[in-house]
Parts: sequence; structure tokens; C-alpha cells
Amino acid sequence: MDTNKLIKTRGLVIFQNRYKESSKIVNILTRDRGKINVFVSGAMLPTRGLMLVTEKFVESDFTLRLNKNSYYIEKAKIIDSNLSLGQDPKRVIIGDLICEIVDLTMLENQVDSTVYDLVIKTFKYLQDFSLDPDLINLAFMIKYISHIGFRPRLELCSSCETRNFSNIYFSNESGGIVCDNCLNNFDDCVKLNKSTYEALIKLLFSKYEDFYSFDFDEKTMKDLHRLIYGYLTYNIEIDGLKSQIRYDKFFGI
Repeated sequence: MDTNKLIKTRGLVIFQNRYKESSKIVNILTRDRGKINVFVSGAMLPTRGLMLVTEKFVESDFTLRLNKNSYYIEKAKIIDSNLSLGQDPKRVIIGDLICEIVDLTMLENQVDSTVYDLVIKTFKYLQDFSLDPDLINLAFMIKYISHIGFRPRLELCSSCETRNFSNIYFSNESGGIVCDNCLNNFDDCVKLNKSTYEALIKLLFSKYEDFYSFDFDEKTMKDLHRLIYGYLTYNIEIDGLKSQIRYDKFFGI
């Protein structure tokens, strides 16, 4: 890796942690360098001008110094502070959840511009107060887990590949929907009603731009959350996410 040189990159802060009195350690998801860990000396000092650019959710154009495999911020220009999320506690926690998922699953220096673009677009629509934030949250989880290699099979039985269904079940173990004939092959099958199944397909394959016309009832939303969150945590092999625990505590599912 090149050392002792200046690098320009665009990135979003997905993790921050205070270090001693005035410094921070932050993880930044960048478009062309992947996730990088950055030590920011004096981040909390007004004279350094790095207080806001090192806050979680803030997207900036960074000039970084790379020295002995470590990154340091030389300067930064804010592109989008995403400050409007602060008007709604639910949107803040969902933003935390998105960042936590990415931070836990992306390796350092793993470049994936599609993930970066998805995260940035998700934050854009999360700030649109005419859209249900829970809908954006569910869509991000299913789109993200699909992109990193765990796209659920929804068009045919994930076990026998039939397209003929009397009833539709979903299994984390099988990686998608399951038919009646294969039901006993898996221990975790959950029966899906038609509205939940159709909503799941919409979330996976529709663009955020299409979400303004979506209107899922409360039961469908709860069913989708249990299914998608369960599928995500199963595949990334995590028992539970801290941000989701906070969400359940304040808003419940």
C-alpha cells in the first residue's frame, strides 16, 4: 500500500468513537477505498474544523494522508450532513442500524461502489419525510443482503425449484421460499400470506423512486420486518444488532 501520500476520496462516516478528550476514531465508508479506519487528532477542537465532518451520517469529500497503513484527515468538505434526520428519533435509529450493518459486514479496504451508492441513496430517501422510514429500512436490509451474496430465491422453490405453489413458506436455512412438498425438509419455515409475499418482492426489486405508491398495512409491515431482519442476521451470523435493540425498546415491532 502506498504510504506518506495525500489521497482524495468521498466518504460517509458510519462509526465514531471519542478518543481521550479531543480526538476521535472513525470508520468511513468510501466509494473508491472501501471502509477505512481514520484517527482524527483534535477532532473536538473548534480550531481544527473537523467536528462536523467526523460526525456519523455526514458525507464529505476528504483529503487524507496515508502513512504506514494509517489514514489521517488533512481536510474535508461536507457534501451532505444528513442533519434533517435529527428531527425524527426513528430515522436516527434507522440510520444507526444501516451504519451498523455496513460496519459489521464490510471488511476494511474492501472496495464496493455499489454498496456505497446504495447507502447514500438510502440516506437520501430516509430524509424524505413523505416516506415511511420503516419502509426504507426494510428495503435497505433486503437489497443489501442480496447484494453481498444472500439474495433470497423468491420466484421458485429454493429446494426443488418448482413454480407451482399451494402455499408459500419462507426459510432462512433454504435461502428463500419453500413449497408444500419441501416444507418438512427445513425446521424454520414460516408461512407467508399473499400480501407479505408480494410486498417482499416489491421491496427487493423496486427502486426507491417507486416507494411513494407503496401502502402496506401494519400487519404486513410487521411480518416483513420479522422475516427480513431474521434473514439478514441469520446470514451475517449475528444474534442481534444494537441499533435494532434500541429501536425495539423505543418503538417496538
